Amino acid sequence: MAHYTFQTPDFATRFKANPDELFMDFYSSYIADNVCKIQWRVYFKRHVRDNTQKEYISAYLKLLKFFDRSHRSVSCRGNLEVTYSIGIRDDECQCVHSKSATHNDWGNDWGWREFLPLEALDDYVLPDGSLFVFCNVDVRQAGRHSIPPSPPALPCSNSNRRSLLLVGNSFYGALGSLGERLLNDKCHMDVTITAGEKNTVNFQAHKSVLSIQSPVFALTFDHNKYLPDLPVGHSHLRIKDFDGDTVREMLTYIYTGHTDKLTEMAHLLLPAAEKYQLEGLKDEAVRELMYNMTTKNVVNTLLLADKHSIVPLKQKSLDYISTHGNDVTDTDDWKKLTENAELMTAVFKATAAKVPAFSYPTITAPIAMIAVSDWEQ
Repeated sequence: MAHYTFQTPDFATRFKANPDELFMDFYSSYIADNVCKIQWRVYFKRHVRDNTQKEYISAYLKLLKFFDRSHRSVSCRGNLEVTYSIGIRDDECQCVHSKSATHNDWGNDWGWREFLPLEALDDYVLPDGSLFVFCNVDVRQAGRHSIPPSPPALPCSNSNRRSLLLVGNSFYGALGSLGERLLNDKCHMDVTITAGEKNTVNFQAHKSVLSIQSPVFALTFDHNKYLPDLPVGHSHLRIKDFDGDTVREMLTYIYTGHTDKLTEMAHLLLPAAEKYQLEGLKDEAVRELMYNMTTKNVVNTLLLADKHSIVPLKQKSLDYISTHGNDVTDTDDWKKLTENAELMTAVFKATAAKVPAFSYPTITAPIAMIAVSDWEQ
C-alpha cells in the first residue's frame, strides 16, 4: 500500500481562482513483467450540482504512465485492480474526511464528483489556510504480488502547472539536501553509534533524525542511559549484528533517502531495514534483490526472504529456482537449501506446478467386422 501525504497552501484561495492548478504527481512501485513504477496524479475540480446549484470539490486519481527500471515509459496490458482512498487530515494528522473505492478500468480517471461540499471547506483547512490531503494506493494484478512503494517524487516545478507542496510522511523529498548537510555536519550531534563485533566503527548522528525515521531507534533512545565519559545529553548506541559498512549506508539512507551502494549491499541492508523498521529502505532492497536475481544468489535471497517473511521476494525466488533448477543445484549454496525441509518442499511444489500434467495417449483399435457366414462355418 502506497501512502502519500501532502499539504496544499492557501487551498481555498487557489481553488476558487483556478482549481486546475491543484494537483500532485507521485510514483508507486509495482513488480509486473517489465513494469517497475507507476506514475499517478491526484487533482481537484469544481462541480456544480444541476438541480440545486450547490458547489462541490471533486477529487480524482489519474493513472499517468508505466515505467521500467530505467525510467522508460512502457505499456502494460495486464488486468490491474487498484484500491485507493483520498482523504483529509487535521493538524494532529487524524483523518477527518475520506472516501475509498476499487477499480480495474484503469483507462479512466477515478474519484468522486462530490468529494466535499465547498461550503464545508472552512471546517477542514488548517489555521494557516492549507489543506492536509492524503492518498493511499494499492495496486494488484491477478497472479502477482504488489510491493510497497518508494519515497514520493518531488513536486513538479513547472510554473504553469503549480503542484502541491509535499510535506509527506518522510524525511526525504524536498528535505533531501538538508539531510546530506546534517549528515556531514558534525555539530550538535548527540548520539554515538558503535557498529560491528570485532572491527568496530563509530558514527555520530542526531537522535531526533533517527527517532523520526525509525520507531525502534525512538524506543531505544527513550530507555538509553547517558554514559559518564560522554557529554551531558549525549547517548551511546551499540550495534553488534551489523558491520560498519552496513550501518554507514543505513545512516546515509535515513538522512538522504538514498544510497549509492544499494545494488551490491541489498542483502545486507534488508535485515538492517527490517530490524529498525525502515520501510523505505526495505522496499528498495527488495526491489534490488528481485531485479538482480541470479543462479548464484537466488538461494541466499530465498533464505533471506523466508527469514523476514517477505512474500513477494520469496515467491519470486521460488519461481526463479523452478525455472533454472539445473543451474541452481550446481551452486555451492544449494546445500544450505537442502537443510531446510520446509523450503525444499516449497521448491518442489513450485517446480511441480510448472511441469505439464502427463496424460496417456488414447489408442483406438479398429473393430473387426465378422460376417455372419463366417460363424456358420
